[in-house]
Amino acid sequence: MPASFITRGHCRKIQDLGLCRYLLRPLNNNSSISDYEQHKAANWFYTAIGLALIPPSVVADTWVQEMDDFTLDHRLAINFNDYLVSTYIDSSSCQFQISIWNVHDAVIQNLPRTNNSVKSYNNRVDNSFPKYPHIYRSIELLPIEHAFQQHKAKETFVHMRKPRKISDNIDAHLARLLEQHAKGEISDFQLAISCSKAVKIKLVKKYNNKYNSSFNVILFLFDNK
Repeated sequence: MPASFITRGHCRKIQDLGLCRYLLRPLNNNSSISDYEQHKAANWFYTAIGLALIPPSVVADTWVQEMDDFTLDHRLAINFNDYLVSTYIDSSSCQFQISIWNVHDAVIQNLPRTNNSVKSYNNRVDNSFPKYPHIYRSIELLPIEHAFQQHKAKETFVHMRKPRKISDNIDAHLARLLEQHAKGEISDFQLAISCSKAVKIKLVKKYNNKYNSSFNVILFLFDNK
Protein backbone atom coordinates (compact mmCIF):
# COMPACT_ATOMS: atom_id res chain seq x y z
CA MET A 1 0.00 0.00 0.00
CA PRO A 2 1.76 3.20 -1.13
CA ALA A 3 1.87 6.31 0.99
CA SER A 4 -0.02 8.24 -1.69
CA PHE A 5 -2.94 5.83 -1.21
CA ILE A 6 -3.03 6.77 2.47
CA THR A 7 -3.08 10.44 1.52
CA ARG A 8 -6.02 9.94 -0.84
CA GLY A 9 -7.89 7.99 1.82
CA HIS A 10 -7.45 10.79 4.36
CA CYS A 11 -8.54 13.42 1.84
CA ARG A 12 -11.67 11.49 0.92
CA LYS A 13 -12.57 11.02 4.57
CA ILE A 14 -12.10 14.73 5.33
CA GLN A 15 -14.39 15.56 2.40
CA ASP A 16 -16.99 12.96 3.37
CA LEU A 17 -17.13 14.38 6.89
CA GLY A 18 -17.51 17.94 5.60
CA LEU A 19 -14.40 19.23 7.35
CA CYS A 20 -12.74 20.82 4.32
CA ARG A 21 -13.75 24.28 5.43
CA TYR A 22 -11.34 23.99 8.36
CA LEU A 23 -8.45 23.34 6.00
CA LEU A 24 -9.21 25.64 3.10
CA ARG A 25 -9.55 29.42 3.00
CA PRO A 26 -12.73 30.47 1.10
CA LEU A 27 -12.21 32.27 -2.20
CA ASN A 28 -13.75 35.47 -0.86
CA ASN A 29 -11.86 35.20 2.48
CA ASN A 30 -15.22 35.38 4.24
CA SER A 31 -15.05 32.62 6.82
CA SER A 32 -16.35 32.11 10.33
CA ILE A 33 -13.32 29.92 11.08
CA SER A 34 -10.49 31.76 12.79
CA ASP A 35 -6.83 31.67 11.75
CA TYR A 36 -6.06 29.78 14.96
CA GLU A 37 -8.62 27.08 14.10
CA GLN A 38 -7.22 26.75 10.59
CA HIS A 39 -3.66 26.50 11.91
CA LYS A 40 -4.78 23.85 14.37
CA ALA A 41 -6.60 21.95 11.63
CA ALA A 42 -3.56 22.11 9.34
CA ASN A 43 -1.31 20.55 11.99
CA TRP A 44 -3.99 17.92 12.63
CA PHE A 45 -4.12 16.97 8.95
CA TYR A 46 -0.36 17.22 8.34
CA THR A 47 0.28 14.87 11.24
CA ALA A 48 -2.14 12.32 9.80
CA ILE A 49 -0.26 12.39 6.49
CA GLY A 50 3.18 12.37 8.11
CA LEU A 51 2.48 9.14 9.99
CA ALA A 52 3.37 7.27 6.81
CA LEU A 53 6.91 8.68 6.86
CA ILE A 54 8.00 8.50 10.49
CA PRO A 55 9.46 5.43 12.29
CA PRO A 56 6.72 2.81 12.79
CA SER A 57 7.57 2.50 16.48
CA VAL A 58 6.39 6.06 17.21
CA VAL A 59 3.30 6.18 14.98
CA ALA A 60 0.72 5.31 17.64
CA ASP A 61 2.10 7.64 20.33
CA THR A 62 2.44 10.47 17.80
CA TRP A 63 -1.21 10.21 16.80
CA VAL A 64 -2.30 10.08 20.44
CA GLN A 65 -0.41 13.33 21.07
CA GLU A 66 -1.97 14.85 17.97
CA MET A 67 -5.48 13.93 19.15
CA ASP A 68 -4.79 15.54 22.53
CA ASP A 69 -3.27 18.74 21.12
CA PHE A 70 -4.89 19.49 17.77
CA THR A 71 -8.22 17.72 17.33
CA LEU A 72 -10.80 20.22 16.13
CA ASP A 73 -13.67 21.26 18.37
CA HIS A 74 -16.13 19.48 16.13
CA ARG A 75 -17.89 16.18 16.64
CA LEU A 76 -16.98 15.01 13.12
CA ALA A 77 -13.29 15.49 13.89
CA ILE A 78 -13.71 12.76 16.50
CA ASN A 79 -15.10 10.57 13.72
CA PHE A 80 -11.95 11.15 11.67
CA ASN A 81 -9.75 10.27 14.65
CA ASP A 82 -11.73 7.07 15.23
CA TYR A 83 -11.48 6.22 11.53
CA LEU A 84 -7.71 6.64 11.55
CA VAL A 85 -7.26 4.54 14.70
CA SER A 86 -9.56 1.72 13.58
CA THR A 87 -8.21 1.65 10.02
CA TYR A 88 -4.49 2.31 10.43
CA ILE A 89 -3.26 2.78 14.01
CA ASP A 90 -4.62 0.21 16.49
CA SER A 91 -2.30 -2.76 16.00
CA SER A 92 -4.72 -5.14 17.71
CA SER A 93 -7.66 -4.57 15.39
CA CYS A 94 -6.91 -2.10 12.56
CA GLN A 95 -7.72 -2.96 8.98
CA PHE A 96 -4.23 -2.11 7.68
CA GLN A 97 -1.26 -2.81 9.92
CA ILE A 98 1.37 -0.07 10.18
CA SER A 99 3.94 -2.29 8.47
CA ILE A 100 1.76 -2.29 5.34
CA TRP A 101 1.39 1.45 4.79
CA ASN A 102 4.32 3.05 6.60
CA VAL A 103 7.18 3.81 4.17
CA HIS A 104 9.83 4.96 6.66
CA ASP A 105 12.14 2.10 5.69
CA ALA A 106 11.80 3.06 2.03
CA VAL A 107 12.82 6.61 2.92
CA ILE A 108 15.88 5.34 4.80
CA GLN A 109 16.90 3.05 1.93
CA ASN A 110 16.13 5.67 -0.74
CA LEU A 111 13.50 3.44 -2.34
CA PRO A 112 10.27 4.51 -4.06
CA ARG A 113 7.58 5.65 -1.68
CA THR A 114 4.73 5.32 -4.18
CA ASN A 115 3.73 2.71 -6.74
CA ASN A 116 3.65 5.11 -9.69
CA SER A 117 6.10 2.96 -11.66
CA VAL A 118 3.73 -0.01 -11.34
CA LYS A 119 0.80 2.13 -12.44
CA SER A 120 2.81 3.26 -15.46
CA TYR A 121 3.46 -0.36 -16.46
CA ASN A 122 -0.19 -1.30 -15.95
CA ASN A 123 -1.29 1.62 -18.13
CA ARG A 124 1.10 0.50 -20.85
CA VAL A 125 -0.27 -3.05 -20.75
CA ASP A 126 -3.85 -1.77 -20.80
CA ASN A 127 -3.08 0.34 -23.88
CA SER A 128 -1.18 -2.45 -25.63
CA PHE A 129 -3.69 -5.23 -25.15
CA PRO A 130 -7.34 -5.24 -26.24
CA LYS A 131 -9.89 -4.98 -23.45
CA TYR A 132 -11.00 -8.58 -23.90
CA PRO A 133 -8.20 -10.19 -25.91
CA HIS A 134 -8.52 -13.65 -27.38
CA ILE A 135 -6.02 -16.09 -25.92
CA TYR A 136 -4.19 -16.38 -29.26
CA ARG A 137 -3.98 -12.60 -29.59
CA SER A 138 -2.50 -12.42 -26.09
CA ILE A 139 0.11 -15.01 -27.04
CA GLU A 140 1.05 -12.87 -30.06
CA LEU A 141 1.40 -9.69 -27.99
CA LEU A 142 3.35 -11.11 -25.05
CA PRO A 143 6.64 -11.56 -26.99
CA ILE A 144 6.38 -7.95 -28.18
CA GLU A 145 5.93 -6.73 -24.62
CA HIS A 146 8.81 -8.95 -23.47
CA ALA A 147 11.11 -7.52 -26.15
CA PHE A 148 10.16 -3.98 -25.14
CA GLN A 149 10.91 -4.64 -21.47
CA GLN A 150 14.24 -6.25 -22.36
CA HIS A 151 15.15 -3.16 -24.36
CA LYS A 152 14.23 -0.89 -21.44
CA ALA A 153 16.31 -3.01 -19.06
CA LYS A 154 19.38 -2.85 -21.33
CA GLU A 155 18.88 0.88 -21.73
CA THR A 156 19.33 1.40 -17.99
CA PHE A 157 22.83 -0.09 -18.17
CA VAL A 158 23.84 2.23 -20.99
CA HIS A 159 22.19 5.44 -19.84
CA MET A 160 20.79 5.75 -16.35
CA ARG A 161 17.95 8.23 -16.28
CA LYS A 162 18.40 11.01 -13.80
CA PRO A 163 15.58 11.37 -11.28
CA ARG A 164 13.67 14.60 -11.31
CA LYS A 165 15.22 17.37 -9.26
CA ILE A 166 12.11 17.76 -7.13
CA SER A 167 12.45 14.15 -5.98
CA ASP A 168 16.11 14.69 -5.15
CA ASN A 169 15.24 17.74 -3.07
CA ILE A 170 12.48 15.91 -1.23
CA ASP A 171 14.75 12.93 -0.54
CA ALA A 172 17.45 15.20 0.87
CA HIS A 173 14.95 17.10 3.00
CA LEU A 174 13.46 13.91 4.43
CA ALA A 175 16.95 12.56 5.17
CA ARG A 176 17.82 15.74 7.08
CA LEU A 177 14.61 15.58 9.08
CA LEU A 178 15.17 11.95 10.04
CA GLU A 179 18.73 12.75 11.05
CA GLN A 180 17.52 15.62 13.24
CA HIS A 181 14.97 13.30 14.81
CA ALA A 182 17.58 10.63 15.48
CA LYS A 183 19.71 13.24 17.25
CA GLY A 184 16.76 14.34 19.37
CA GLU A 185 16.64 17.80 17.79
CA ILE A 186 12.95 17.47 16.83
CA SER A 187 10.17 15.50 18.46
CA ASP A 188 8.14 12.67 16.93
CA PHE A 189 5.24 15.05 16.45
CA GLN A 190 7.42 17.71 14.77
CA LEU A 191 8.89 15.04 12.52
CA ALA A 192 5.44 13.94 11.31
CA ILE A 193 4.38 17.49 10.44
CA SER A 194 7.71 18.38 8.81
CA CYS A 195 7.81 15.19 6.70
CA SER A 196 4.25 15.82 5.56
CA LYS A 197 5.17 19.33 4.42
CA ALA A 198 8.37 18.05 2.80
CA VAL A 199 6.47 15.82 0.38
CA LYS A 200 4.51 18.83 -0.85
CA ILE A 201 1.05 18.23 0.51
CA LYS A 202 -1.03 21.18 -0.68
CA LEU A 203 -4.46 22.21 0.51
CA VAL A 204 -6.28 24.28 -2.10
CA LYS A 205 -9.80 25.09 -3.16
CA LYS A 206 -11.00 24.35 -6.69
CA TYR A 207 -13.52 26.56 -8.44
CA ASN A 208 -16.52 25.21 -10.28
CA ASN A 209 -16.88 27.52 -13.28
CA LYS A 210 -19.91 25.66 -14.64
CA TYR A 211 -22.11 26.71 -11.75
CA ASN A 212 -20.11 29.81 -10.84
CA SER A 213 -19.70 28.65 -7.26
CA SER A 214 -16.90 27.20 -5.16
CA PHE A 215 -16.86 23.74 -3.65
CA ASN A 216 -14.53 22.04 -1.23
CA VAL A 217 -11.94 19.70 -2.67
CA ILE A 218 -8.61 18.85 -1.12
CA LEU A 219 -5.90 18.48 -3.71
CA PHE A 220 -2.51 17.11 -2.84
CA LEU A 221 0.83 16.65 -4.51
CA PHE A 222 2.63 13.66 -3.08
CA ASP A 223 6.18 13.09 -4.29
CA ASN A 224 6.06 10.94 -7.43
CA LYS A 225 9.16 8.96 -6.60
